[in-house]
Amino acid sequence: MTDAGLKMDRKGTRVLIVVFALVCVLGLVTSVSMNLVNRSLWLDEASLSVSFLDRSLANLWDGPFEGNQTAPLGWLYVTKLITVIFGTSEFALRLGSVLFYLLTIGAVWLAARKIFEVPPVLAAAAAALFANITYVLEYSNEFKPYIAEGFFVLLVLLAFHAYRKGKIKAWLLALIWAVLIWFSNPVCFLEGGCLLVEGIRLLRAKNRKGLLALVGVGAAILASFAVYYFFWLKPVATRDGMQSYWNDYAFPLIPTSKTALVNLAKSVYRMFRGFGLDMWVMLPLTVLAAVYVLVKRKAWGLYILAGLFVALVASWLHFFPVMDRLWLFLIPLDIVFCFGALADFCASLLRKGQRLPAVLLGLVLPVVLVVAAWGIPTYLGHPERVYRRGEEVNSEIAYVQDHIQPGDQVYVFRSSVNTYQYRMGKENRSLGGMPDNVILGDVHFAEHGECDREISRLLE
Repeated sequence: MTDAGLKMDRKGTRVLIVVFALVCVLGLVTSVSMNLVNRSLWLDEASLSVSFLDRSLANLWDGPFEGNQTAPLGWLYVTKLITVIFGTSEFALRLGSVLFYLLTIGAVWLAARKIFEVPPVLAAAAAALFANITYVLEYSNEFKPYIAEGFFVLLVLLAFHAYRKGKIKAWLLALIWAVLIWFSNPVCFLEGGCLLVEGIRLLRAKNRKGLLALVGVGAAILASFAVYYFFWLKPVATRDGMQSYWNDYAFPLIPTSKTALVNLAKSVYRMFRGFGLDMWVMLPLTVLAAVYVLVKRKAWGLYILAGLFVALVASWLHFFPVMDRLWLFLIPLDIVFCFGALADFCASLLRKGQRLPAVLLGLVLPVVLVVAAWGIPTYLGHPERVYRRGEEVNSEIAYVQDHIQPGDQVYVFRSSVNTYQYRMGKENRSLGGMPDNVILGDVHFAEHGECDREISRLLE
């Protein structure tokens, strides 16, 4: 669909682009404001912070983190560099996610324009939709790598697009893809999907030179992934505890029972529920876009579908669980996929003279999706909605320090121990200026028969 495809007047198109750009700016303002409140690290963030803060830039890579925690090593180094500059406050630890949120907004716009060739107004709508999703804003200021995944996945596609257009050589594509594996786990799925589809295309065209170049790219990323997996990922990924924890989250690729069908529906729901209310539009829209891409054999869409198929196979083999936060990369990827299909379909409608359905699908529907996302109104100006119930240790510590009396003892529940230690120091057992008045919990009181010792310790 060309820029003039929807035949709107230039003034109307410009107004919409400005509105969508304003949404993106407000999204950034919202994300920063969410990060400025005195919000504690919650359980997952605090658990990751233990080893992260104990290590320097020089030894960040040295072995798995405590508590079954892991994150892509490249992302860890980016975040570590940020803390070297800005310190180790909660704000600084989360600053990398704010940065990647902003970068992903730009990557969505760029991918929509360059790869899918959608008009500027629709590309701006895609970026605004991503910027305004409640779930995206929530993870845009967490000390976890999930918000960055979508950015690196889109970089995979942008690099491959540049390669197919002859703008970069195969060796540079191989280098970019090999490096990206160390920054994000899902990128290997998209890289595999691109290689699969492009390899079939080159085989059918009997393009031996192109096929050999593609084999070289594949060998490079396979070598990079092997080193990354055995050096960094495997020690945590293959632990019995983690395997047991994620056992029920494997995607049932070939459902053979009623239970498997139920799990399939649950998996799809977990993959898309990050869209919030928009899920009920984006899910059927994704199915229709996939059918359209397969029928029309649109190369840009086939690369994404193949990459998602590789991800589902990996999940089926218990290598990549279907949990909403782990699939956050799907949100920006699915937005550009669906908007690309919409743009292409609307262009065909316009060629047939069907302007009204083209405008409804190509302009009205994106506007509705952007508005319905409702992330910015949820959080902007409402700092109380930022806090996590049961996780705000900072305010509890401040209250205890102001009100504790001589002889009082403080018990820190096991799930809050890492957050307490981050705030007060790993070896600190004192609050309110009184010595040794803090007891750190050892158990979660979750299983019968394991609490007697803990209870006895408290009673003493």
